[in-house]
Amino acid sequence: MDTEYDFSQGQRGAIEPTAEGKTRITIGLDDILTWFREQVHLAGGGNYQTLINNALREYVQQRREHERGNFTASCARRIESDKYAGMENMTKTRSLHSA
Repeated sequence: MDTEYDFSQGQRGAIEPTAEGKTRITIGLDDILTWFREQVHLAGGGNYQTLINNALREYVQQRREHERGNFTASCARRIESDKYAGMENMTKTRSLHSA
């Protein structure tokens, strides 16, 4: 081992370039990181970062589906409400005309 190293040509930052479609970030995680690392270890290898990304992707997909479902349900309720409001108005109009 050398006693002195020349870092004059060294570059700061990540050694490996970021893959296409990916963004390198720094994120502070609490002990949840331990769980992800354990899962990778129990699986016999892999990448805990990929596991975290997959978990986040699944969460976002479920939220989007839930929001879409709520939107669809609220539209259906509004249509039903408008339909019944229209029927009430028709009933009131008929009773006025028959009086």
